Amino acid sequence: MNVRLSELLEPVLAGEPPLADEVDAVFRRADRLHRRRTRMLLASGAVAVAAVVAAGFVLTSALLPRREPADRVAPSMAAPPIITASAPTPSPSPTRDSVRAVVGPAVGERGMHVLAGELGDGWREYPVRDADGIRRGIVRVAIYRVEGDLCFPVLAAPSRCARAERTSSGIDYVRYDDEHDPDRQVHQTIAHRDGRALAVMAAGERDIGAKRGKPALTGKQVERVATDERLFDAFAAEHCGDGCPDFAVPVP
Repeated sequence: MNVRLSELLEPVLAGEPPLADEVDAVFRRADRLHRRRTRMLLASGAVAVAAVVAAGFVLTSALLPRREPADRVAPSMAAPPIITASAPTPSPSPTRDSVRAVVGPAVGERGMHVLAGELGDGWREYPVRDADGIRRGIVRVAIYRVEGDLCFPVLAAPSRCARAERTSSGIDYVRYDDEHDPDRQVHQTIAHRDGRALAVMAAGERDIGAKRGKPALTGKQVERVATDERLFDAFAAEHCGDGCPDFAVPVP
């Protein structure tokens, strides 16, 4: 039966290539397609890498500063200054304290001097030293804005006003001197002019005895300083508000 079937198929398969050759051809074709696809992928990757490198070069060139040729670049350093043998320029002095300029000479009359002390809007406080550098108390000055007439205080009668004296320039003032306590001797004057009240107080150093604890200014000197028109002008538009220092006799 098998022999007869093969004999019957011989005319049909005549001229056809062997089946094994067709199978090999199919595998060879598939291999060629695989290699071609691999080459295409590699080529695409190379093109992408080249594009990234080119883009990076263009971006770097745009961001980096352009350098001029060496013969066109101007020197960036100036020539060093020429040092001459002329005298050095003095450094600027600090702002002059006009209030201290009035107080200082009065203290100097007694062989003492005021130091740069504390200051605020409308007030000053200067420590005092004698010729040996020993502390001799403080001088305190403050100016206040006053509405209307000033009622000069009376310590023994707070509800009354003290009778003020007046200078030839129209400044009213009252002196307050207290030397009864050797540990706290005080000379103070309150003066008034044009809606402004000025208090000047010289207080001795505490707890050093009656002789060395005397204030740096006498009562007469404090009066003279407080009624000096230059002291009113030295404060200009300043006036003491919150944070003013205390005085033996407060300004109303």
